[in-house]
Order: sequence, then structure tokens, then C-alpha cells
Amino acid sequence: MRELAKEIIGEKNFLEVFVKCSIAECKRRDPKGLYKKAELGLIDNFTGVTGRYEIPEEPDIIVDTEILSIVDSVSLVFNCVNKSSEGI
Repeated sequence: MRELAKEIIGEKNFLEVFVKCSIAECKRRDPKGLYKKAELGLIDNFTGVTGRYEIPEEPDIIVDTEILSIVDSVSLVFNCVNKSSEGI
């Protein structure tokens, strides 16, 4: 799907961002209890629980949300987008 997205958008305009967060931390942050519902079989094909997730092999940016604050995460993505748009 990522390759298809890159093909549709165009490699020059495509930026792959990997928002890194462990399943344990996602469960801890889950305000709606969706991970628990997925574990109980109430939600099919839930990414990371009953649905497969493939970590990107070579993302343009890795945003590790267990290390970076929200402000730092947004700044990282913004700066990378800004930098890549300068080359257009």
C-alpha cells in the first residue's frame, strides 16, 4: 500500500513518516479501549493486535513518540516537510 501511495502521489511529493510507538504504550494511551475490544475479539483486523502491521523498511522520518514530546514530534515532521518542499 505504501508503494501504491508513493506511485499515486509521486515520489517527489511523497514523505513516509513512521510514527513509532510500542503496542504496550498504544494500549496505555487508548482512551476508547479499542485495544481491549480487539483483544476480546470484538474488533476484527485491528492493527497490531489481530491485524498485521509492517514496520517501514526505509521511512523518511521516524517519530518515536515514546521519546519525543508532541511539540518535538510535530517540529520534526514540519521541518522535514519544509526541507523537502524546498527542493521542489
